[in-house]
Amino acid sequence: MAGDLTIITWREQSSMASAWTEYLCVRRLGNGKARLEICQYEALAENSFYDDDGNELPVPKQIDGKVVAGVEDGYVVGGDLACNDVTDVALALEFETGNKTLVNGWLSDVRFDLSNDELKQLWSAAA
Repeated sequence: MAGDLTIITWREQSSMASAWTEYLCVRRLGNGKARLEICQYEALAENSFYDDDGNELPVPKQIDGKVVAGVEDGYVVGGDLACNDVTDVALALEFETGNKTLVNGWLSDVRFDLSNDELKQLWSAAA
């Protein structure tokens, strides 16, 4: 079905001020096309779940009806994965599902080094 989103792999990223997780995802578009995206979860709340004595409390499973994925850099993250468009690098690529040269070039440009198993998963999910 067009629109299916599959996570292929993830990596930790950081700057001088913060750290976050990026997910390499593929979305089938139909008509022999797919889209690779570098995505991340949205910040749902600051991680301020402590009792009156300062002891850390468990992070809730949902916030405002959105499923929590984890805690990153002091924030509870979750909800749907969204394409990350915050840098000058093209963080998404639409491609015909057989165009391995284009995909491999883009993966190199965005510095995602996939294993053979991850590449197989990418091509399977894109088909």
